[in-house]
Amino acid sequence: MKIDQRLHVLLDELPALVGYWDRDARNRYGNRAYLEWFGMSPAQMHGRHLSEVIGPQLYALNKPYVDAALAGQAQTFDRTIVDPRGDRHHTQAHYIPDCVDGVVVGFFALVSDITDIRQTSEELKEAQRIGRLGSWCWDIQADAVDWSPELYSLFGRDPALPPPRFNELAHHHPPEHWQRLHACVTRAIEAGEPYALELPFVRDDGTDGWLLAHGHPVRDAGGAVFKLRGTAQDVSERKAMELALLASRNELRDMVAHHEVTCEEDRKHISRELHDELGQLLSAMRMDIAQVRREIASGGDKVSATLDDMQGLVDKMFMVARSVSTSLRPAALDFGLLPALEWLAQDVAQRSRIVCDVDFDTSDLSLPDAQAATIFRVVQESLTNVVRHAQASRVDITLRHTAHELALCIRDNGRGFDASAVRQQAGFGLLSMRERVLSLGGQVHIDTAPGRGTTIRIDIPV
Repeated sequence: MKIDQRLHVLLDELPALVGYWDRDARNRYGNRAYLEWFGMSPAQMHGRHLSEVIGPQLYALNKPYVDAALAGQAQTFDRTIVDPRGDRHHTQAHYIPDCVDGVVVGFFALVSDITDIRQTSEELKEAQRIGRLGSWCWDIQADAVDWSPELYSLFGRDPALPPPRFNELAHHHPPEHWQRLHACVTRAIEAGEPYALELPFVRDDGTDGWLLAHGHPVRDAGGAVFKLRGTAQDVSERKAMELALLASRNELRDMVAHHEVTCEEDRKHISRELHDELGQLLSAMRMDIAQVRREIASGGDKVSATLDDMQGLVDKMFMVARSVSTSLRPAALDFGLLPALEWLAQDVAQRSRIVCDVDFDTSDLSLPDAQAATIFRVVQESLTNVVRHAQASRVDITLRHTAHELALCIRDNGRGFDASAVRQQAGFGLLSMRERVLSLGGQVHIDTAPGRGTTIRIDIPV
């Protein structure tokens, strides 16, 4: 077989094995890589039968492909072979018929060493298996889908079956989550946006799980998306832990809410006991002292002074009882949230000389006692923080009420603070405030910075 000298130089530079075999399966050409592989010179290789070059055992395996090539059918197949040095190689062979005037006179053999590619592929499969990560590719125009082995495993699908088309995946996901996935895929095709989302899925055996899906568009030369490539990772175990943690947090929040209700009931009971029982006793004692004073009005200065001391002690007891009762549960709360907040603002203003202004958009707000008490405690905690830390001269408390939501805002003109630093210090004041609001299903938003005051916004569903 005669080959142009320039082509001969080119073929010798190729790393792949290139050879030519006639109809009798005898060699007529081998490039440098071919000769070096089998350790032969051109003279030794030329005219040898294929079985003499690759060995009778390998020839027996390859003969069906040789016969097919000599029958005019191109062949591609993989083979693991051992070179003369004893090293194993993964190869991919192409047998290409050589037709002259419609007659097959021989075939070209192109053999590529794909050992590195095969090793990388095996390592990728192993990485996907360990990470429970499968990959896929969808040719949109041909509607042809390719799944990696691990994706078959993830869905529990028989590898002998073809991959499902995109629309056939609908029965693997709950309807609302399938709509989310469908919307993401549509945007990826139409706008070229990649996507990532977590969604539940159902395996072929009916068991449930969660997966993290990624998709990336592939564009053609004109910029149009013609393929999507992506991955799906089984995150069922992590999702189960997340859901368990969320359930635990909700249980803890419910427990805290129940504790708050219980504490508030205890405060209410103690407050009323102090107010009613102790108050009655002190009132009786005061009346008795007044009566004694009248009876012994002529008893001299000593008796009168003693009674004055007793009167002073009783008055102090009244003040202590009233203070404890009020701190446990202000009596104003028994008349509703709005009167209680007005009393709280007046009390803070009197004690701290900070101007406290209240602005409500309603005068009639009916809330469950536990909800009203929780909101009151949140405002009380906020004002306590203002008095202790803010160095403010004014606080504005506004409340807006709709059919579905209660919006409360507490704004001061104090020195403000670094919210991130406070979070790192894990202070219990703000944490307690947040947990109280969360127990009512609400949200707390804090807007502050050093030197520009603090605004606390609280939104609570009603």
